[in-house]
Amino acid sequence: MSKPQPTTCGTCEMDPRFTHTTREHEVAQEWIPGLLAYIKTDAFTAGDRTLSYGEAIDYFHLDCQVRRAGRVLDAAERILLASGWPEPAAAGVSAYVVNGTTRAPGYGWMELWHRDPRSARDDTRAHLRELALADD
Repeated sequence: MSKPQPTTCGTCEMDPRFTHTTREHEVAQEWIPGLLAYIKTDAFTAGDRTLSYGEAIDYFHLDCQVRRAGRVLDAAERILLASGWPEPAAAGVSAYVVNGTTRAPGYGWMELWHRDPRSARDDTRAHLRELALADD
């Protein structure tokens, strides 16, 4: 018999209003490299190609449902912050995934970050350019 998964993540610190599970944290870890590669293309082409939650799940073959994608994005933010990313850049990563109708990040993102999503995505692209150029 398998051990039941905890209802909240024990791997990282979370905002108590926006929690995710250990499984959602694992999905985020799998998703981050591909999502950052997708955004890096924008960073060097002056793009701003957002994806809806459904498009992101299909594009990256994520093992989650649309209603869970926001929680996975929250986990991705926490993972990036823990690895030393600045808050504005981490916020911009999750601002790349938007509501399919409004093309804006979810309500939770707006409540947590209180900033313009486009500006957050700009910060992410700038940070990725900085990281890429530092690798050379």
